[in-house]
Amino acid sequence: LVTGPAALLGFNQSNVFLETNQMNALSAPALMVELTSTAQSPITIDMTYSGSVSGPAQLTVLAGEEMVAVPLDSTATAGSGTVTASYAGDMFSATVTTFDATSARTPLALEPANASIAPGGMITMTVTFDLPGLQDGSSTAVVTTSAGLSAPATITIPAGSQTADIPVSADAAA
Repeated sequence: LVTGPAALLGFNQSNVFLETNQMNALSAPALMVELTSTAQSPITIDMTYSGSVSGPAQLTVLAGEEMVAVPLDSTATAGSGTVTASYAGDMFSATVTTFDATSARTPLALEPANASIAPGGMITMTVTFDLPGLQDGSSTAVVTTSAGLSAPATITIPAGSQTADIPVSADAAA
């Protein structure tokens, strides 16, 4: 139970992603400034930025709300930046990674990790990447399988998502 006036809790995410050349855009996932409780009156949060991102100098959490989205601008170059929120002596930061079409997407995980497929059967696997797909839907990844398995040669990483599904099927028993 939090009593007293609302204080700055921080950001809902410590790391977010944003395509290059964006203006007044929301990151993936959306970066939000959060308070410890509902604002009784409007609260103005001071914002600072560094690196490849910028945004408004202040954000206002409206009375009756506990959070506000952080709209961001990004430079034309992929890289990283920091967003810092300050209010009443409290300060919190989050990292923003900016990316573009030339930014390589590296697979981080494949789930389920130890899948088994019956001969002639199919399973959907999910791959997690280090960067989300581009908003225009043009991010793809090459898929390779071992003998006895088949999958599409390429998959599309959905816009703003860091995961993509891969249908994998096993050859029928001989």
